[in-house]
Amino acid sequence: ANEYLAEHNIDVRIDHRSHKDRGLDTLPTVKMGWQATELERKGIRTDVGDQNRAIKAYNAQLEQRQHEENSLKKQQKPNQEPPISTQKEKDSQTHPQKPSPNATETPKLNKNNQSNRDVPDNVLEWLKTQSRKNFNIGEVKEILKKAEQQVNELAKSIFEQQKQSLVKKSKSLLEQIEQQKAKEPLFFGKDKWKTTLDKTIDEYKIIKEKFDTLKNNGVTEQHQEQALERLEQQYPREIKLLRRMEERLEQYKQEQQIKIAKSYGADLLAQAGQHYHGKIIKVTDKGIYQETKQGTVLHMGLKAEDFSVGKSYSINYTKDGKQAEVQQDIEIRTRTSKSQDRHKGRD
Repeated sequence: ANEYLAEHNIDVRIDHRSHKDRGLDTLPTVKMGWQATELERKGIRTDVGDQNRAIKAYNAQLEQRQHEENSLKKQQKPNQEPPISTQKEKDSQTHPQKPSPNATETPKLNKNNQSNRDVPDNVLEWLKTQSRKNFNIGEVKEILKKAEQQVNELAKSIFEQQKQSLVKKSKSLLEQIEQQKAKEPLFFGKDKWKTTLDKTIDEYKIIKEKFDTLKNNGVTEQHQEQALERLEQQYPREIKLLRRMEERLEQYKQEQQIKIAKSYGADLLAQAGQHYHGKIIKVTDKGIYQETKQGTVLHMGLKAEDFSVGKSYSINYTKDGKQAEVQQDIEIRTRTSKSQDRHKGRD
């Protein structure tokens, strides 16, 4: 291919090496994939599309700086000193600030194409210090993520405290049992002694059973509820703000889901934890289209061979949305016998 380009005097060459191996300061773009590409063509912004736009903007800025430097060198006289600049100015001119990298070395952007504020782990305490409360979608996602981590950490702490409390009680009861055994009477009062000992042993068994159950179950939703109650007492305004953020994020997700569904010719996408019933109207590479009371629902990720166009199905999704139970409606038809048909004809 490069030989063909050279023969036709085309000043472009194909190089399969990475940008780093080629000594380039520019950043490579991210592979879009067919789904994101199709959404972008229809005017719907995607995360990977925003990332590539930020990368292209950064590369264009870098190329502009390099072009200005080359032009300045050509215009500069041989013995002329270059203009004095601070080291910070030199660095900013030569190497414009790169977008903050994520796991794939690409900029992390939110819906409004703005950089997110750094959100610390103790997000509730941090929210107290924030004068501006109109967070954008990218910041809302990060804040809710850190808040969930904070609740989970406190729930785990409550779980460990409960374990330690039961261990302490069980040790105390074991000591009582040993002391009572050592005080076993020879003759008088033996029945009372045995009753007291049996009662202590029963108390120990109850505590041990509670400990075993607690250990086997681990951190549960009950621990998370207790953690949330404690945090709500300590940060009442911040917890209310988090709940409003959750509502806002859920609304944003629903709007995005509807946009995607509309771009695929449906009214909505199938959601986790939901039940859908109706006739299958078509099966394409995009997914299964089902006519329901809610409108035309697009099921993505289900096997096409499990469905027949024109048949009715009940589709139940699990809470996490990872699995779906599919059941086809059974058609019941009644048939009349030939003798009944002949009898009807005579009448």
